[in-house]
Amino acid sequence: MFSVPWYAIVLISVLQSILILKIGFGLFNLQVNARQCFLLSGIMAVVTYFLRKLPLLFGIHTIILVLLLTILVVVLQRIDFWRSLAAVLLGVMIFGVIENAYLPLLLQITSKTVLDLAEQPWFNIAAFLPELLLGLLLYAFIRQAKFILFDLKKAGEVKRPINQGVFVIAVILLQSFLLVLISASLLVNQQRFNIAAIVPWANIIVLLIAILSIVAIKQLEENSRSSQRVQLLKSHLQQVELLLKVLQSQKHEYSRHIQAIQSLVYLKRYQEIKEYIEGIAEEYWQMEEILYTGHPVLTGLLNSKRSFAESQGIEFAVAVKCDPAEIPIPPWDICSILGNLLDNAMEAALEDKGKPRVAIEFKYEFQHYVISIQNNGARIPAGEKEWIFEPGYTNKDSPARGYGLYLVSRLLERYQGTIEVMSKGQTSVIIKLADKGSNIASSKSYTRLERWKTGGG
Repeated sequence: MFSVPWYAIVLISVLQSILILKIGFGLFNLQVNARQCFLLSGIMAVVTYFLRKLPLLFGIHTIILVLLLTILVVVLQRIDFWRSLAAVLLGVMIFGVIENAYLPLLLQITSKTVLDLAEQPWFNIAAFLPELLLGLLLYAFIRQAKFILFDLKKAGEVKRPINQGVFVIAVILLQSFLLVLISASLLVNQQRFNIAAIVPWANIIVLLIAILSIVAIKQLEENSRSSQRVQLLKSHLQQVELLLKVLQSQKHEYSRHIQAIQSLVYLKRYQEIKEYIEGIAEEYWQMEEILYTGHPVLTGLLNSKRSFAESQGIEFAVAVKCDPAEIPIPPWDICSILGNLLDNAMEAALEDKGKPRVAIEFKYEFQHYVISIQNNGARIPAGEKEWIFEPGYTNKDSPARGYGLYLVSRLLERYQGTIEVMSKGQTSVIIKLADKGSNIASSKSYTRLERWKTGGG
């Protein structure tokens, strides 16, 4: 194994480790903070310096370094092993492909050999510069485009079936990583075995396999999104089923009252009839007809939230001034957004000891669909507004809280929507979504106003 001077280790290994961490973990939406990134890179540089002095077969030291870096991330960052391994393998694979792609051409242009890289440290450093430049450009692209290959951060919050996908990703990347090692081994030993003509073709094959691996990972992400949509639709259908059961029980209750009134009419007990009807009106005055929005899934969601509001004594109002079915978001995602926001609004409204109230309004103005949700409960301090959409942020004493608004912001970002929070006299959340379809939406002016109260008055 080639021994590399300490200054070459510092200039090459440290920078390479930092980019491997930033690119590999960034593509999987995992974060390694800057301080620990430098700490990990420093540890890897020290280990690399001594490891390269050992008489190991080519590629063994790389495998040891990958496993060591994975374990260090698990210990310091508290990211589980398979997600850490997948991110490290992805970063190493990317830089391995880059190096194997340009290094043979560089050696041919400079009339150098692989042995010269070991014997001439400054040439080794100079040969690393193209890799460094390409790595920086790739990292800049990922940051600018906010490109995520697969969201392993979300996968870590679910036990099954997504964690099985994390294992599949790690296995796919492990295959590509081994192919990169084989290609690098061929490059190092090409003079000994006289296989210079094979190396370019081997690099092309490795590149193709790497591309196919990335495509497979992207397809796995699409499959996980489809699974998530199915789960959301299942949840919404369960809400509709619950609503139907409530309506069925109410129908049975009304039938019983009608039969009682009918019996009193036959007996001509008019005073008792009056008292009976007044008693029913006093107990059930708040129950009105089912809200219909023109959006079947949204109708089920709003009516189920209405039932919950009734049980908690919350005044609940809905105004529909446009056609919600035209909102450019799939049903499962719009219900996920509004379900989280309404849950938060009702939870906050319950802190108002006087007359808790929640209202939601749908309207269309200036080529945008606008959804407003208000509550008169606890206010949001001005200093916390910038943090409420961060994952895990909550003012509740529960580690499982704090992901609802994060999910809302991610979904709105996917559909180029905006969300604004105002909390002064009351708390208002305003969502705006551009109408991407047509210009005729502005002519769809709905004057239908559906409103009900469950608290009194």
